[in-house]
Amino acid sequence: MGRWRGKARRVIAAVAVTDLAYRLFMREPLRRALGIEPKHA
Repeated sequence: MGRWRGKARRVIAAVAVTDLAYRLFMREPLRRALGIEPKHA
């Protein structure tokens, strides 16, 4: 059971890092630089 717990922690950490990177990536200046404008704006 210990092995699974370690793997689960790694997966959760990876998801958290990916989510953080996504949030930083979707910030306004980066969106403008890439030409991605919010649809609702």
